[in-house]
Amino acid sequence: MIARGGLRAVFLDMDDTLCDTEGLTPRRLEAVQELLHGEIDSALLARVISEAGGWDPLGDNERGRVNRLQRMKDALKLNDDQLARLRTRYNEVLYDNLKLIDGVSEMLAWLRKRVKLGLITNGSSELQRTKIARLGINDSFDSITISGEIGFHKPDPELFDAALGSLAIEPDTALYAGDRPEFDIKGAQTVGVTSVLIQKKYDYPLPASPVAEFVIEDVTHVPRLIIENDWLAVAKNDGGVSE
Repeated sequence: MIARGGLRAVFLDMDDTLCDTEGLTPRRLEAVQELLHGEIDSALLARVISEAGGWDPLGDNERGRVNRLQRMKDALKLNDDQLARLRTRYNEVLYDNLKLIDGVSEMLAWLRKRVKLGLITNGSSELQRTKIARLGINDSFDSITISGEIGFHKPDPELFDAALGSLAIEPDTALYAGDRPEFDIKGAQTVGVTSVLIQKKYDYPLPASPVAEFVIEDVTHVPRLIIENDWLAVAKNDGGVSE
C-alpha cells in the first residue's frame, strides 16, 4: 500500500479507461455487416451481428473464452481473407471515431505535474500506437508499455515490471487503474502495485475477482482518490480537475 506522501507514479490502462472503445462496438459491427452483406447468409449474419455485442472483445485463455472476432469468424465460418477484411474494417471505424472520455485530458495534465505517468496497454504495437496517435496522448506519458512490444500481456507480471522499470519506480510507490479485474487488477496486485478498478458495465459479464484495493466509477476520479488518501507529498489543485 502507498504510504502517506509516498506516491511517485500513476499507471493507467487505455481502452475503456481513457477512451470508450466498447461504446463504439455497435457502429463497428454495423460496418462489418455492411462489408459482409452478400457474402454470408443474411439471416446468419444478422443473428451473429446482433449477438456479437454481448461477446467479450478480449476473451480469456485461462477461462477458456475466445475473443469477439474469433467467435465471429467461427460463427460465420469466415475464411482468412474475409477475417482480414473484417478486422481491417472493424479497426478503421474505431480509429475514425475514437476519442478521450470527457475530462481525461485535464486529468492527465493534473497528474503529470505531480507524479510520473505511465500507460500500460494490451494489444499489438500497430493497433495500440495508432490509437495513441488518434487520441493525441503520446506526449502525455513519461512511459508507454505495450504488450505487443514487450512480449508479455496483462496480467503477466513481466509487463508490469517492465513499466515500473521504465520509470525506475518501486511497486509500493505506484498506483494502477484499469477496468478489467482479470487483467488489470490481477497484474497490478501480482507485482505489489496498488490497484484501482474503474467500474464499468458491459453487455458481457466480468469476473468478480480479484478485488481491487479501490473502486471508482470514472478514471477522472483518480486525482480525488489521491488527495483523499494523502498520497502526494504536496497536494494542491491547480489543474482544473475537481477534487
